[in-house]
Amino acid sequence: MVKQFARAGLAALAALAGPVLPAGAVEYQLGHMIIERPWSVSPPPDASQPAFAFFTMTNLGDVEDVLVSAATTAADSAELLRDTDDGSGRRLVPVEHGIAVPSGGTVVLAPDGPYICIMGLDAALEEGDIFPLTLEFEAAGIIEVDVVIGSPDSSSPED
Repeated sequence: MVKQFARAGLAALAALAGPVLPAGAVEYQLGHMIIERPWSVSPPPDASQPAFAFFTMTNLGDVEDVLVSAATTAADSAELLRDTDDGSGRRLVPVEHGIAVPSGGTVVLAPDGPYICIMGLDAALEEGDIFPLTLEFEAAGIIEVDVVIGSPDSSSPED
């Protein structure tokens, strides 16, 4: 009988804790916005090349929200970018008007874009390092998340 109460108590705690994420996953919440698993690929060791930040954004709100900017104390700048192919090859272009996350929707920032480009790193970043990234949403406001550096050949936060 004690085991039954213990199981019931654990189940109640799990229900209060919300969804279960994979091991090592990190989730941040700012009002109606959820940011999951901020990560980056380890850039070349000389810090002259940019890093790219990736994560998943989910909007639990009733209206669209927009990621309008990003900033970090670990580098000179952070820009919202996407890849484009204008016929002469692929290139990076700024995301005008931010990255919209529809009501009830999810947007993934991933290596195939859109993503955040971190330029002018203060120091080289290695696998396992963490740097802060401040995200500004049009409606939800401002939140700071920690971006975890993965291996140079990572294609997802689980690699």
